[in-house]
Amino acid sequence: MALRDEVLLSKFRTCLLSKFRTGLPSKFSANEWIKPNIFGNLRALEVRFTDEAGSISILIFGLFAILLPLTIGIVDTADAFIAKRELIGIVEPGVQRAAGSIDLQRYYSKTTSGERVPIDCSLAINRAQVEVSQMLLRDKKIELTSARCVNDELVLSVMSEVTPLIDFPIFHNLVKGRILISAEVGASSVYK
Repeated sequence: MALRDEVLLSKFRTCLLSKFRTGLPSKFSANEWIKPNIFGNLRALEVRFTDEAGSISILIFGLFAILLPLTIGIVDTADAFIAKRELIGIVEPGVQRAAGSIDLQRYYSKTTSGERVPIDCSLAINRAQVEVSQMLLRDKKIELTSARCVNDELVLSVMSEVTPLIDFPIFHNLVKGRILISAEVGASSVYK
């Protein structure tokens, strides 16, 4: 009868070892698995939970969870910088045309070279407002926030909004589905 019990205990131990899939030290006998020994069961659980099998998948998932929003943020930031360059490129020709509003009286009285060509500031600002009101950045209207003409230099501050390239739900709550782009563009002419 004792031999039969030993065989059953050996099969039970093998079954438990295959179920836990751990390499328990051989010093544990089959009897220790059957006895209600709290410390022996805790030792078995400790070995089970300190086993590192499968921990790489958790690490990869954690890295993916960090890198995905980071990558989306970088893409959206790069797109915002590109949109700013587009905004400057769209507004710059209009500013140049508006800066062509020359104050003829002051222009013909200048004799020194190296100074700026005098601009009729009120006419230049009006032309700039008309020019900017017709411009679009990615099918969104460009707004003229301020226009100033100081020392014969016309400077426009413009603003527009663009939608993020990748609309990630976390970032959507932060920016409300739009990114404001602003820029300052100036123009002046110099005597040659």
